[in-house]
Amino acid sequence: MEFVPGWFSQTLPQISPRPLALIRIDADWYEGTRDVLINLYPMLSDGGYVIVDDYKLEGCRRAVDEFRVQHRVFNKIQICDEEDGVVYWKKETSK
Repeated sequence: MEFVPGWFSQTLPQISPRPLALIRIDADWYEGTRDVLINLYPMLSDGGYVIVDDYKLEGCRRAVDEFRVQHRVFNKIQICDEEDGVVYWKKETSK
């Protein structure tokens, strides 16, 4: 595990590519959620999971939904905790 302090937009582009099994996003807002997905999703291994906190917040939901459309992510979003807005999906195996 590696902790990288700083703003997502400044730190994530500097992370060396590596396979990830899990991406847990607790960014709350549009920009942070978008930055995490843009920078880390390409590193997510097939069969890996994305967990998003705060999907109930408009900005977070918009960032997730836009990213999924733009990157043709069709895996169903599963609700983990409806009250807190926690959702997840499994990355489909590449063909």
